[in-house]
Amino acid sequence: MKLKLVGFAGTAALAVAMLAYAQPPGRGAGQTKGGPPVDAVKTYLTLSDSQIAGFQAIRQTAMTAGEPVAEELRTKMQALRAAMNATPVNAATITSLQGEITALRARLEKFQSDARAQMTALLSAAQKTKLATLEAAAALREEVQGAAGIGLVAGGGPGGPGGGPQGGPGGRGKGPGGRGKGF
Repeated sequence: MKLKLVGFAGTAALAVAMLAYAQPPGRGAGQTKGGPPVDAVKTYLTLSDSQIAGFQAIRQTAMTAGEPVAEELRTKMQALRAAMNATPVNAATITSLQGEITALRARLEKFQSDARAQMTALLSAAQKTKLATLEAAAALREEVQGAAGIGLVAGGGPGGPGGGPQGGPGGRGKGPGGRGKGF
């Protein structure tokens, strides 16, 4: 099973560790949308309830501050699509919109990086060390999924080594010809 990581504007490892796992208000106890239970990271990092609440508040503040920028980004991206489909194509308009989009993405990333810094400041030295381990593991996610897909490592998810819903390598059936178990 692949984790769906809901990021504010990007997929930084710290954002994965802190933002995606911090339980937003209105979710079921210990659960986040598209992510594992908060309890798993809470236990691993030995996070207190007050730290989790602090992460939620920081995340909400960053998201609220970024909403107008995100809306402007959506508008500019729609305008870019329209400009690219226009006849005749106006290269200057496209170049200008691309520059504006890049600047808006940078502003959103700044909100995210500021939030990560604030969240990290809530961690103890021991928790920061454990977080570094999570970041290193997140950097290897693609390699782990590939190894699980060819059966080199276990833990590919409920569908078997490949993690797909159909079982078998890469979730493409149940072995040769789609019959039987395993490979």
